Amino acid sequence: MTNAIDSALSGLQDRFDSLDRTAFRIAKDAPGEDLPRDLVQLMIDSNGVKADVAVLKTQDEMIGSILDLLA
Repeated sequence: MTNAIDSALSGLQDRFDSLDRTAFRIAKDAPGEDLPRDLVQLMIDSNGVKADVAVLKTQDEMIGSILDLLA
């Protein structure tokens, strides 16, 4: 069970790091930067965060169900 949690937390960290880098590139608005690529990357990272959060919620529900059965 902890593998799913570890994987989701690692994924969240990776996505937030990518969001930070992409937001920095957009904010500096330097010539030669690819704005459409950065906007797509923001969408990819946003969906990745949503997926990782869904994994954490599901894992939480599973642990709760197991504890309910044992109680």
